[in-house]
Amino acid sequence: MSAPYENPGLVRDCEVLLQIRDTLANDVTLYWSVFIPIRKWKGIGLDGRPGRVVDLALPFMGLTGVIPPELAQLDALEYIDLTDNRLSGTVPSELGQLRKLKRLNLGVNRLSGPLPLELGNLSMLESMVLGQNQLSGVIPSELGNLANLRELNFGTNFLTGEVPKELARLTKLETIHIDTNRLTGCVPDELRVADHRIGRLKFCSDIKPLWDQEPVFEGGVDLGVAFIERLPRYLKHRVAYSLPSPDCPYPFDEFIGLIDCERGQDVKRWPDPGENVELIAHLKNYGDAPSGPFKWTWNIDGQQVLADISEGLLPGERVEIKLETAWPSNEDNPLVEFTVDSDNDVQELIEDNNSVTDWIKGYTLGIYFNQGAYDSLIFSNEPGRTIQSPEHWIHKNAARLNDLFIQAGLDERIRVEQLFITDGRPASTDLWDYLDGWWPIWDDVDIYTVEGYQNRPEIDYGLLHEWLHQLGVIDLYLIHIGPADVGVPDVNRPGEKAGCGPPYWNHYLECFRFTIEGRGLMTDLHIHKISDHTAGALAANGKFRRGYYGEYLYDTPTSTSIRVVDRDDNPIRNVTMRFFQMAPGGPYGAFIDDIPEFSVITDDSGRAILPNRGIKGVTTATGHLLRLNPFGLIDVVGFNSIFIIEMTSDECTNYEWLTIVELNLAYWDGHTDHAEFTKTLRCPPP
Repeated sequence: MSAPYENPGLVRDCEVLLQIRDTLANDVTLYWSVFIPIRKWKGIGLDGRPGRVVDLALPFMGLTGVIPPELAQLDALEYIDLTDNRLSGTVPSELGQLRKLKRLNLGVNRLSGPLPLELGNLSMLESMVLGQNQLSGVIPSELGNLANLRELNFGTNFLTGEVPKELARLTKLETIHIDTNRLTGCVPDELRVADHRIGRLKFCSDIKPLWDQEPVFEGGVDLGVAFIERLPRYLKHRVAYSLPSPDCPYPFDEFIGLIDCERGQDVKRWPDPGENVELIAHLKNYGDAPSGPFKWTWNIDGQQVLADISEGLLPGERVEIKLETAWPSNEDNPLVEFTVDSDNDVQELIEDNNSVTDWIKGYTLGIYFNQGAYDSLIFSNEPGRTIQSPEHWIHKNAARLNDLFIQAGLDERIRVEQLFITDGRPASTDLWDYLDGWWPIWDDVDIYTVEGYQNRPEIDYGLLHEWLHQLGVIDLYLIHIGPADVGVPDVNRPGEKAGCGPPYWNHYLECFRFTIEGRGLMTDLHIHKISDHTAGALAANGKFRRGYYGEYLYDTPTSTSIRVVDRDDNPIRNVTMRFFQMAPGGPYGAFIDDIPEFSVITDDSGRAILPNRGIKGVTTATGHLLRLNPFGLIDVVGFNSIFIIEMTSDECTNYEWLTIVELNLAYWDGHTDHAEFTKTLRCPPP
């Protein structure tokens, strides 16, 4: 092997340090230790002789800058490996000129922008790896021309659009990774190779949309509206919840709260006021007889805006009927209704599924059933009827949740679209990432089985509870504490837990419970209302798309104080308060150990300022700032959201509680700078 080629003039001109070794008579392998755009290369050989650069291998070099389009001048290249560097910019379209290229590996960099369609010209290419970048746009259909391709890896990018059906022509493919993107549609079945990662997508033959099935009801006609679709769709938020995050790169070296994956990017979440939107009613004849002609109508806020006569639907036939309208102003949220057979001319097996009403600006939730659950929902348990429309039952539950929002004084609404029968998640990540939430209805729950459907309620408040989770609100029952959650001994009662059971609470299994007035669907399914805290959370996020969870818990006052009083409301000075905090762990997910987080002592007015702890984070894309506060680094699930306060005066010791809920409610009530909470020291202790 020849000695390294050293030419000071060439080094100076190209601004790179070259180390070239002879491989074959006219072939040269080139290694860079510094990557700077190339301006003057045509071909380089030993001792100045013309040569051919065949392999360009520079992985793990810490290279920065952009990939120079001048690489296309090295027309003998067969192998490019720039894996795991810090390269930015776009993938040069000029790379499509490298007709001899067999392997292109640009993975684990910071490349952005679209995939150039010119890559489809690389007819000799066997491996294309561009995963773990920030590429956007669609997968070019021209890639279907890569007849020799064995490996295709676009995983962990921001690619959108449908998976091109032209990729089915890649008959030599052995590996395909396209997971962790925002791709739509389905994956051609020809790509079902041994090594495949398709994430939330499905292969085309695995998709079973509800309205593509055979007719459901026998013995007549059933015209039914499945849902109203709203277009265009915009992305909900994608959020990093941990460090490292499995969903998206976390941009900081330490965890400082929830971070939007598109942080710093101008991502559109909603249509603009006045923007043209399209509403699409999905209807079907679920019966086994042709319907004959029928009238359909679109109404907005009770006023008819469009109507026509349909020639009718055959058994199982489905159709989409569109309405174009303008996105309303920020203050308005019109009620949209589509009705099939609006003149009631068709005799049907089921009449109450002929209409769907939507709040046009509602948060959009999708539903997917497995076949058993859908079949069970066909059976009605209402007196006097045997069958019902599963779709209508879903919309009735959504309407009930909207009623609860109205009762709570909220402007927020939900709407339901995209109902699937499937054996897994919906087939399209486009739907998954663009709708505000999804929920499965599966026959692993008794009330959704054919055997147990009689126990299914008219309104499933458990379903409403889960839908609220999709809007980002937490389980408040996690802050309900029992003796098993407490490791702090009661100094007044040997062998007992602090603040637990009689006489502090009526039941020996209770330590802390919200009052009845403070409870709702997120604490108890039998309390059919939205609690003040859940309502405050929804209102705090009312103008924002979803994707976040529990980030509203960050809304805490700048400073917090406790005022300690006796049974007659007189302030008590010189009270030592020790604060014991719930933390993740223990047999039930969280536990309060016997090590206090901090202590304070009341002044002459009975007041004590609580220390602010934790770390200052960044403001979330939904406007919530993780600031220093008594609870520290707030857990958005709620696992560290409660303190036992051990209060000791000259007379006695007993216990009180402080929750994040109290701080949030005070903040939302306008006490953003300072909030004070009064706690009673009962002497003698209870």
